[in-house]
Amino acid sequence: MKRLRELQKAYPDWDISITRGNHLRFSRKGAPPIFASFTPSDWRADKDLARKLRHANQNLAVAA
Repeated sequence: MKRLRELQKAYPDWDISITRGNHLRFSRKGAPPIFASFTPSDWRADKDLARKLRHANQNLAVAA
């Protein structure tokens, strides 16, 4: 749960929930959901998640 709280602080614009398969679902109005592992096995997983969320935010800004 500590990871979930840290992610909620880092990405306050996104609604974060845990799926039945123990993955994280990031959702935001106007954007497709983004899924990530709840327990990443690789240090690059967090960087990849940040890249996906940044890319989605940029697409929302362009669309607005």
